[in-house]
Amino acid sequence: MAKPGRALLLAELTAGARAASRFRSPESVLLSRGWSRLAAGWTLRLGATALVDQFAVREEVFFALGCDILRGKPTGFVVDIGSGFSTLGLRWARTFPDCSVLELDLPAVAQSKRRRVESLGKPDNWHADGFDLSIDRLEDALGGERACLLSLQGVLPYFSVEDIGRLADNWRDRSLVAQGVLLCDLLDAGYFDNQGKSLSRSPFRSRFADAAAAARVFTQAGFEPVESTALEILGRPLGWRNPGNNGLFICKAFA
Repeated sequence: MAKPGRALLLAELTAGARAASRFRSPESVLLSRGWSRLAAGWTLRLGATALVDQFAVREEVFFALGCDILRGKPTGFVVDIGSGFSTLGLRWARTFPDCSVLELDLPAVAQSKRRRVESLGKPDNWHADGFDLSIDRLEDALGGERACLLSLQGVLPYFSVEDIGRLADNWRDRSLVAQGVLLCDLLDAGYFDNQGKSLSRSPFRSRFADAAAAARVFTQAGFEPVESTALEILGRPLGWRNPGNNGLFICKAFA
């Protein structure tokens, strides 16, 4: 996982990219800083439109999939790990006021997020706490409660395949209700090839050859069924195309 200072910087830059994208939500602008939107604007001018848009498209896909899940669990407990300055938790809290939404991220990120959300008008059912996935146990952070939806956006690629399997097995056993859903993204092997980088020189620690391989890490941890779909496919209804094929797989796994 990234160090605290780097994690806060990455969260700010990712928020700026979402806010600068043509696929942005109104909340993404409110949760970002002006300097991060400016940085994303320069990236757009350099021609990296698909890369900038990917952050916003991924968030919109997560939001829509989460809403589909929560319509059947309108009073459930939602946990978003590594939330950064994502809009997901805030939007889910507002859309499903009878749900309880908890965002977890490194303490410096969570503290800054709380201040930002409070300035916008914090929903009563939204909370954010400090949490380090590399050392903290999720069941401890949840205080014995179990989530109906566990969301991780841009988090698991920082872990090895073995670690992802270990975490998933633990979450299914201790942190998710029966038929609770794990919603996450994993990296396509082609992401590094197209970026001209090897896995060893990247901060990321895992990648998968295809959607079936991405799903397998969760089925082996006891989840069933597991749906794994390329973001490029899920983003098409939004009008998004990813010509660079720097792909992500969006996984929906049922405990």
